[in-house]
Amino acid sequence: MTDASRERPTQTNYRILMELGRGGMGAVHLVMTSGPQAFAKLVVFKTLLPELLRSAAARRMFLEEARISARIAHPNVVRVHEVVEHDGVPTMVMEYLRGLPLSTVLGDDPTRLTLQLHLYVLRHVLSGLHAAHELRDNDGTSLGLVHRDVSPHNIFLEFDGGVKVLDFGIAKAGRSQIRTETGELKGKLRYMAPEQFCGDPNLDRRADIFSVGVMLWEVLAGHRIWEQQSDADVMRHLLNAEIPALPESPLIPAGLSAVCRRALEPSAAARYGTAAEFARELELNIGDLREGGGAEDLSAFMMAQFGEAHESTQRAIEAQVNSPLAEIDPPAADSRPTGMPEGRTNALRTTRPSGRVARSRRWARRWAVGAGILGILALAMIGSVVWLDRPRQAGAPRGSAGDTTIPSSSAATAPACQPGFKTCAGECVSIDRPDLGCSSAECAACDVTHSITRCNARHTCDIAVCYAGYDNCDGDPGNGCETDVRTDPNNCGGCRRQCAALPHARNGCGDGCTIWRCDDGFHDCNGAMADGCEVHTDDDPKNCGHCRLACATGQRCRAGRCIL
Repeated sequence: MTDASRERPTQTNYRILMELGRGGMGAVHLVMTSGPQAFAKLVVFKTLLPELLRSAAARRMFLEEARISARIAHPNVVRVHEVVEHDGVPTMVMEYLRGLPLSTVLGDDPTRLTLQLHLYVLRHVLSGLHAAHELRDNDGTSLGLVHRDVSPHNIFLEFDGGVKVLDFGIAKAGRSQIRTETGELKGKLRYMAPEQFCGDPNLDRRADIFSVGVMLWEVLAGHRIWEQQSDADVMRHLLNAEIPALPESPLIPAGLSAVCRRALEPSAAARYGTAAEFARELELNIGDLREGGGAEDLSAFMMAQFGEAHESTQRAIEAQVNSPLAEIDPPAADSRPTGMPEGRTNALRTTRPSGRVARSRRWARRWAVGAGILGILALAMIGSVVWLDRPRQAGAPRGSAGDTTIPSSSAATAPACQPGFKTCAGECVSIDRPDLGCSSAECAACDVTHSITRCNARHTCDIAVCYAGYDNCDGDPGNGCETDVRTDPNNCGGCRRQCAALPHARNGCGDGCTIWRCDDGFHDCNGAMADGCEVHTDDDPKNCGHCRLACATGQRCRAGRCIL
């Protein structure tokens, strides 16, 4: 291989096919990759939501998730192929999984999966978590990774019988520079360990073990562990370290009941030390339940229950893949909107495909072109009807834009527009359209964060109304509604509402003033905010190292440990 060939960059093209979903921070899209020699593969893009792109904190958290996820290589953890910043948008390129989340499979019935299959799933979940917990940095130092959101929503069952742990978006790494947002409780309350709910700064892998224990409890009992409890009741029980016992039943194997009981010990010290140890104990106590609990059995169940929906999804994906839009050139880089995940363009490419690749793709899919063209023509006809039927703005000449998207014009010269209008994309539009700028000099959308935007009397971009939870505390509309009044202790619930200082604690805001973090060696054991973190757990024998962890008679508490 010559030096020149070694230095030649690999050509990889990305084309967004469809949006798969979105959460609080990110959007997930199905993407087609293509490269030399007609190479093609389906992958998933996970990107920051457009409205968070200007948030430095959101970027840090997203890239922290990417940094962690890209290091984990295990068959039971979703694989991140690479992490890129594409057109200014932080992007994770992940493997595409064909299946469903466990939460979708179960619905409201934990017994929808057989006990054998559920135990198979949990063993593989524990295997994936152990790989994450054991993750080390380049210098060999443990990262101290904790998932913090292990629940059926983040367990994925594949149609081929595979099991994957998803979403390390709120994972905690011991060496991370990212810290939990003020006043924010990370994770799902009903699968949360007591110490996680109480905000223990020394949270470790045993919190994830507790979460898997909750899932084991639910499959053994046949119902949710907190089924009849309100969130407030669950919080009170977690604060008091009161975990429901498994119901007495001859149908629950005694060995599995003991395993579940240890995984759900209120004190982390009494639980399994590692996820691998928990998995071994499950293996030892499965007994006759091993039969019917394998990858082939899970695959058969998934296809029997969800096969029709799976085939429908595959047909939709194939239609997108085979669409002649695959040959359409992408728009120029400077014309793409920054919020690419919103789907306003169907092409995302790092390089343009070669003619040979394009021709091979066309010949391979010629049977689908006719249907694809018909679909495009139908969409064009529908779009034309909608376009012609839209009301025109007062004073706008015929042929000018309505109040949403501006189509391109094929006219050789820009039309002459009436006063109060301007030319954008070859059409006359009002100068007071926030999505096309609020002046006669430009057609770029207003960029006013966390707000619904308007054009004011001076024809400049302004705030119409702030999004829920945000406010314009500095009075400058140019940077939008910049303050999150749900998390900012200096503007808690409203601008300039400052939270009071608390003893042995740093204050925070979670829709109201609260304790964010206790000073080292202190805990908030009574749950009252006013007295801050009132217990010095380094030397309190009734709360040694943690709330309500009492030393035995004759023992003393030193440095958070009971000693004689």
